[in-house]
Amino acid sequence: NHRERRGAQRRVGKRMDAVDGMDGVDKRAAAPAAIGLPRRTREILEAKLREQATLQALLQQQGQAINELIEAAREMLDVPAGWEMVNTGVGFVAPAGNEPVSE
Repeated sequence: NHRERRGAQRRVGKRMDAVDGMDGVDKRAAAPAAIGLPRRTREILEAKLREQATLQALLQQQGQAINELIEAAREMLDVPAGWEMVNTGVGFVAPAGNEPVSE
């Protein structure tokens, strides 16, 4: 939110003004150890991180299901070892150098 951002900028500006008034003090040593996020920004970011974790878990489950289907097809079709699934339109393909010779 724009107001929160401006408020944060003002607070930082006030802190910097206070540090500037410290003659003879190392200004870098007076820097804050952390800069907190505004509440709303943190809430949005945390929600997005939870959503990302959920999507990654779903993606992992889908990947596992796909691999299981490929293995089942490999067994059902008695695909020789080393053959790879190129795409669903082509299916399994022999490794390079093992193509059948056409007569």
